[in-house]
Amino acid sequence: EILSSNEELQSANEELETAKEEIHATNEELSTINDELRSRNGQLQQVNNDIQNLLSSMNMPILMLSGDLRIRRFTPIAEEIFNLIPSDIGRPFSDIHSNINISNLRDLITTVINTLIPHEQDIQDNSEHWYSLRIRPYRTIENQIDGVVISLIDIDLIKKNAMQLESSRNYSKAIVETLRQPLLVLDSELKVVTANLAFYQVFQMLPTQTENQSIFELGQGDWNIPKLRSLLNDILSDDISVQDYEITQNFAHLGTRSILLNACEIYQANVGKMVLIAIEDITERKLQKQQLITQNQALSEAIIASKAANRVKSKFLGNISHELRTPLNAIMGFSQILQSMPSLEAGAQQYLEIIYQSGEHLLYLIQDLLDISRIEAEKMAIEPNLLALTNFLQITVDMIRIKTAEKNLTLTTQFAADLPANIYADEKRLRQVLLNLLANAIKFTDMGEITFAVSKIQSVDPAGSTNELIKFAIADTGVGIDRTELEKIFLPFEQFGAEKVKSQGTGLGLAISQSLVKKMGGTISVSSELGAGSTFRFELDLMDRKAANTETVFSPPQSDRLLVQSSISNQLMLSEALPLSILIAEDFEFNQVMMQKFLQTLGYEPDMASNGIEVLAKLRDKHYDVILLDIQMPEMDGMEVTKIILEEWDEESRPYIIAVTANMTDEAQASYLAAGMKAYIGKPIDFNQLEQALSQVPSRTS
Repeated sequence: EILSSNEELQSANEELETAKEEIHATNEELSTINDELRSRNGQLQQVNNDIQNLLSSMNMPILMLSGDLRIRRFTPIAEEIFNLIPSDIGRPFSDIHSNINISNLRDLITTVINTLIPHEQDIQDNSEHWYSLRIRPYRTIENQIDGVVISLIDIDLIKKNAMQLESSRNYSKAIVETLRQPLLVLDSELKVVTANLAFYQVFQMLPTQTENQSIFELGQGDWNIPKLRSLLNDILSDDISVQDYEITQNFAHLGTRSILLNACEIYQANVGKMVLIAIEDITERKLQKQQLITQNQALSEAIIASKAANRVKSKFLGNISHELRTPLNAIMGFSQILQSMPSLEAGAQQYLEIIYQSGEHLLYLIQDLLDISRIEAEKMAIEPNLLALTNFLQITVDMIRIKTAEKNLTLTTQFAADLPANIYADEKRLRQVLLNLLANAIKFTDMGEITFAVSKIQSVDPAGSTNELIKFAIADTGVGIDRTELEKIFLPFEQFGAEKVKSQGTGLGLAISQSLVKKMGGTISVSSELGAGSTFRFELDLMDRKAANTETVFSPPQSDRLLVQSSISNQLMLSEALPLSILIAEDFEFNQVMMQKFLQTLGYEPDMASNGIEVLAKLRDKHYDVILLDIQMPEMDGMEVTKIILEEWDEESRPYIIAVTANMTDEAQASYLAAGMKAYIGKPIDFNQLEQALSQVPSRTS
């Protein structure tokens, strides 16, 4: 038993040894497995680290969902777009409210899982940033589908550039289609790539008849022009541009047309070299240009004819003025001489006064016609000088006072105390305006008074500057003017009032006055009440020294055509104070006699000459202190006589030349002085002016 027990124990020991060996082997296997697990865990940790770093380093929103649509993984940049936080891993995706604008995202994910077909779509987030959404199946290593991978690619710049490009393309296309100018694009083989709407409309063709067709085959070969073919080939081969190349061609649907071509080479990557042609139909323009040339020629001829007509008219008016003034000179002159005779009966004196006033009226008409003619021809110039204002106003009043006295009217002057001592004005033209307005006031007033007011006022111009103006106002208590006639009174040949009064003028006085005042920078205005009188007023800037002669002019008292009165009966013998030898050069016999008689009343015995040749002959035979020289004479006129006198006689021996002429325009007066004459008086002769002119002759010591 003991032996048996030993054997059993020995057997048990052997089994234990065997078990021990098995356990040792198992431990070795477990140790190997543990090493493998440890190695795999390290590898897995490395893979997780790699995946985590890969996801973290990716600048792209990526979201991984499991098969049951739970959040598996996502990149950091996906957190903001999908509105995620790290603890959302494992949560159902349906619990998440993402920031992308797509309502059916869950359905799209399910469809991709079921069909295994990837899905791509352009979407925007809530800030309108563009992404390309891509959904792909999530595949395991065993090629099993276990969810989806959602990625968002930032295409905002590309998308917006594409949209801008599309917008620009549409904009350009709209412009091209809106252009009324036909456009063609040809490829390198000169086939039509495209054309705009204007081309199809103008040339009456359809796109199907045009595109992909050679330009030379369009229509019925309308464009098959050798020069055009050569031109287009040169554009492609030499890269040149063509500007305003004109061709005239007979088009099947349009007839003969003249067109301008502008062409240049353009390039497109997928097509290559092309030619852009802009076409402009200039047929109507050429026709209009030709018509314009014809009209311009006609207009030029009309202008030349008009200028010639104006010259003829001016010459005619000058001649008429001369021809009328010459006999009028005798009529008015002899009237003055006869009125001076004390033995004349009162009735005869009255008749002579009527003759004189009729001549005076005719003189008005002549002067007004000449003035309106110069104004219409724009030959009326304003020449300002520095005038003594008080002196100027006093002379003007003196010149009109006799007329007011003749009608028993009161002439009231209201000259402001603060008026400047001097003004810059054209004395002749300003006085002409004032005398005309004063004469009208007298003419249309039968009783009451005439008020002549002059004051200084302040005026503000559009720039805000303050200017001082001189205001003239002439008021009367006469018949007044009807409201319906106020707008017409400044028109030429317009008259108002009773027929008796209308017959006393030409209807030009106010038109001339308004034109003169406008040339001076003002405008005449009028206020009137029928039966109560009228007031005419205007304001002028007469304080400006620009373009003015700065030598103060003190006008001596002088008669005016309104107040030509004979003062012969009161003459002293001028010849006693100023002995002169005088030669009268006048071709009109009556005027010779008239001037001779007047000069005899002054104590002179003048000699006579009827033309320029006689003047020179008498000058060579006798010394004369003064020549009263008519300008228009037969044989040789006064201008030529003056020229010869200045050439042959020195300054000490030559006579003092006074022009006596019917042409008293501003230009004529300037020409007399430029020719060397010392003074001038107009016809009809005002004896007061003639006497004054003689009194200005410098005395000579013998």
